[in-house]
Amino acid sequence: MTRPVGRSGRRSHIRAAWIACVALASMTVSATADVRVLGVDFEPASFLPGDPASAVVRFDPMGVPWIEDEVSSGLPAPESDGPVIASVRIERRSGAPALVVSFTAWKPGPGRLPPLSVGGLSFPPLLFEASSALSGGDRSAPSPLPQLEPPGLRRRVYLTVGSMLILLLASILAVTRLRPWLTGLAGLWERAVARRRFESVLEYLEKTGGGGPDAWAVLCGALRRYAGAKSGLDWSPLTASEAARLPATCLPGGARPLADVLAAGDRVRFAGRPDEDLGAALATARAVVERVESGVDKARGQTPGGLTP
Repeated sequence: MTRPVGRSGRRSHIRAAWIACVALASMTVSATADVRVLGVDFEPASFLPGDPASAVVRFDPMGVPWIEDEVSSGLPAPESDGPVIASVRIERRSGAPALVVSFTAWKPGPGRLPPLSVGGLSFPPLLFEASSALSGGDRSAPSPLPQLEPPGLRRRVYLTVGSMLILLLASILAVTRLRPWLTGLAGLWERAVARRRFESVLEYLEKTGGGGPDAWAVLCGALRRYAGAKSGLDWSPLTASEAARLPATCLPGGARPLADVLAAGDRVRFAGRPDEDLGAALATARAVVERVESGVDKARGQTPGGLTP
């Protein structure tokens, strides 16, 4: 028959459970003991951020029993930019225990591996230093390398530039010397064209005959264009009286004969006097052409380019 448990009995049970928990905690603490680190080597000795590396810790277990063990899960999470631990194991190397921590650093410079517990042993934090990709290099600004030149490049460049300068100077000299000749040649061409056009108008009026206002308008217009080309003046706005007052030097033989023809044309066209003789005006115009052309030839002699007009 079971005896009911009283209040004093329950207290004894609680006390026994508490003692058991304390004993279990004591056993757990004693199961992981601190070791004395003798030295730390890294494989490889120098590593860059992102490269796998291993820290080989030589230690003295201080008489605490240990076992070869490997842990690859449940490892401490990395801190901000801290190393990532891939695995931790205890093995025997050269007859002595060694802790091997495989990790990857993610920033250059000094770093820290967190405290670790494996194989019944506790290990303090481990310090390391990851190399920089720029360390040991020359950080100064790179100096430019000498230009690679094909053989004879400078000589060809000098010859090319010199030839261009000579060509430029020759062009300037040619334009300077040839400009008067070209100007004179253009003037000769313009005067020759003016004479041919005026003579063609005279031939047309001689063939068609008649002396109406239209014929006189054609004659006076052609006469003004011819006189302007030969004298270098604009005769288109000049009246007959204004043309008569032009200096005698403007055309060989003076401008008076041409002014008389213009005056006769004005009388026919504007004064209603059709009795003016167109044939006589044409003869006067031809005489003016001959006199002007021969006078220009005598006055000019030769053009600047050595061409006779």
